[in-house]
Amino acid sequence: LIYQGVAWRRRQEESGIGMANATAGQDETSSDEELKAEKKGLKEQMNSWKLCAAVGPIGMQDLDIRKRRKILRALLVVLCAGIVFTVLGVWGAYAKRKFGLHTLRWVSLHLNTGGDESAYAGIRVLCKDGGALQSTSCTPFSEVNCAAAYHHSSACLSCVERSGKMFIPVAMALITYLKLTHDTYERYMGIDSNCGKVGSLFCTLVGNTNFLFALLSYWTTCVKMLKTDITSAHIGPGFACIMIAALIKTVVGCVIFALPVQAFNPEDEKLEDTDEESD
Repeated sequence: LIYQGVAWRRRQEESGIGMANATAGQDETSSDEELKAEKKGLKEQMNSWKLCAAVGPIGMQDLDIRKRRKILRALLVVLCAGIVFTVLGVWGAYAKRKFGLHTLRWVSLHLNTGGDESAYAGIRVLCKDGGALQSTSCTPFSEVNCAAAYHHSSACLSCVERSGKMFIPVAMALITYLKLTHDTYERYMGIDSNCGKVGSLFCTLVGNTNFLFALLSYWTTCVKMLKTDITSAHIGPGFACIMIAALIKTVVGCVIFALPVQAFNPEDEKLEDTDEESD
């Protein structure tokens, strides 16, 4: 009798715990559903904004979903290549001499005085190569003495000032590339929205245009203005890489603008492809 009583009590306790867990599970499920409903309502409200609602439908309206996905897949491949170019350019911008600055330099300088003296830089460090008889010395841009080091000191000062202003634009170039790739992947998977398209266009056409002007300013002050009768200057591989990446982003932005917002279920699309292949 004692054993049966203990067993009955255990069953009652387990039953009570099970009911409590079930109630907690229902509460958690209901809270998750409320959160999803709130997010969905917020997303619908954002998509109804005038700017998003006006820009979202713009594009090729009669484009087949399969062709649309092929275009987005090609954009993802191009964006991955653009990320590689951007990483190389950012590496050269922030690198020091021992960590790839010479290979991924942004600008190269050479004194046309019959010697082997030359220099190269990113946006942080300037390195001078004295030739075979002297070792390479590197100096942060903030410590460069333009009056003592260069014949065209005013251009040197302009280059130093412009390099200091390139830190944030270069970092933002990489961040916006990653965001654009993520947004394009979501569109490829059928998760599309008006404001998502507007955000992608802002990264490519607005933000990237500003970055292209920053690159143009760097080229003007650190390459064009440093060219004199005794000094030659030209862009380096790092600057070329990040310029190519910026141009790629502009082309991608034009293609994104031509694709109207169209959400779909990728699983249904796979079923349609399978049915067509079977037919």
